[in-house]
Amino acid sequence: MTERTRLIYVNYKRDVNMRSFPSNSISTTKYNAVTFFPKFFFEQFGRASNFFFLFMACVALIPQAAIISPYLAVMPLVIVLAVSAIKEIIEDTRRVRSPLIASLSVA
Repeated sequence: MTERTRLIYVNYKRDVNMRSFPSNSISTTKYNAVTFFPKFFFEQFGRASNFFFLFMACVALIPQAAIISPYLAVMPLVIVLAVSAIKEIIEDTRRVRSPLIASLSVA
């Protein structure tokens, strides 16, 4: 048997085209800056009450079918969506901070 030496390189890049490994980070957030509005609106209009208010606001925009002012029909929907968006942003920032605080604490 022929004995061969084996070289093991640790933290040494032999060539420029070395394989890049993906990040090992974990995200605990529900949203990011790009996906906040699409995910938020999809979740909110999946609820029957918000979809009803959206439908009523659309009907109020048609002059022949409008019973009340279009602005008055849109206001409940805008208020509910604004309050829900603020609540979701606060909860998501808490999700970001929670693992950071836990990792800095001493066991």
